[in-house]
Amino acid sequence: MGCGLTVVLAFLFFAAPAVGKLMEGSLQLSSSRTDQYIAKFSFSDTQRGTIVGNFSTAGEDRYFQGPAGGHQLNVLVFNDAAWEKYAKALENPHSTCGDRTRLATALRAIDPEVPGETDVQNERFFFVMEIPPAPEVHFWYVVLADCSLILPGMGKAPPVHYSIQFSNGLSHLPDDERGMPTACLVLLIAMLYFGRFFGSLVYRHWKASGQMHLVVLLFGCAYLLQTVAVMFELLHLRRYAYDGVGMGTLDFLAQVAQGLSELLISFVLVCLAYGWTLLPRVVARRGPLAGLRHPGALLA
Repeated sequence: MGCGLTVVLAFLFFAAPAVGKLMEGSLQLSSSRTDQYIAKFSFSDTQRGTIVGNFSTAGEDRYFQGPAGGHQLNVLVFNDAAWEKYAKALENPHSTCGDRTRLATALRAIDPEVPGETDVQNERFFFVMEIPPAPEVHFWYVVLADCSLILPGMGKAPPVHYSIQFSNGLSHLPDDERGMPTACLVLLIAMLYFGRFFGSLVYRHWKASGQMHLVVLLFGCAYLLQTVAVMFELLHLRRYAYDGVGMGTLDFLAQVAQGLSELLISFVLVCLAYGWTLLPRVVARRGPLAGLRHPGALLA
């Protein structure tokens, strides 16, 4: 059974393909806000990374063909050093959009691709950027900018909906999270095997003596919660590597389970520090869980 469990977990870990981190949202640029931050990503320092973006607008106002045509929509990419300069430029009231654009490590102009008559209400733009390996860079930052909005008569640009996918070489996870799925898988397998061993010892002790110490019961619950937290986090990371979004519910439940586990462990340690122990005779007479109805009677 143990070998079969290991095979199933390994299959779930390696079976799903990955497509990279995915960021989706919408923004609207204007003359007072000509550039806006979108996302950051940690690329590998040994493999070439890729940024693939899709932009679209909806409604009667079209970005490049509307009354205020002539927009210059650019995707700006900053490394750590350039981003620090960009952040300082944002705090400078005298800096212009052109000044900040020149600070970018890489720039990609958006060329509009207008659909046919079947979708005349939408514009779609597409771009691909490759990021070379840079061992000295930890994060890369992506900004969308349109410096033409400061020109007279340009006004406010229509809302832009974006979908940007980051691919990190062959790992498809941010470089700062490299190895986390493997670590979670190894930890989960080890915890499951130890939990089985621990459960068998507790069961044999209960069959032999008819008693179970409350400390053992609480630590068992804490261990179970911690195991569930690791399993949920592993599933979230695998889904995150597959679609770039992950499973927010599982990630949240993993944090809750881990928090409850730590709370139980802290409670037990505080009780032991005060000298409170379980009265075995209470459990022996009423069963292993009956005493929990009156926890005060279990602590002395």
